[in-house]
Amino acid sequence: MNKNRPRQIIVRLNDSELSKIKRLVAKSGLSQQDYMRLTLLNGIIINTDGVKEVIPEMKRIGNNINQITRKCNQGYPILSEDLEYIRKELELLWRLLKLYLPVQE
Repeated sequence: MNKNRPRQIIVRLNDSELSKIKRLVAKSGLSQQDYMRLTLLNGIIINTDGVKEVIPEMKRIGNNINQITRKCNQGYPILSEDLEYIRKELELLWRLLKLYLPVQE
């Protein structure tokens, strides 16, 4: 018995529900007990491992937008290639962020 947490809650699940919970626990990186407790107390659990990988991409996009803004302020036209590059970078960033957003199953 855990002295800090002596109380238990028993939940009955069917096979499909149990399988889904096991997948969500695995994605979270937490123990099943921690996942269940945090989910019940706080709602959604999001595993943020790897978010640091997104930050350099965000900085790169910000730098590109700043360069385009400087060109505009200096009277240079905006090149469609510049805008297309930014669009592709934003698309990549969105794909990376979706890896860390809660998954609706």
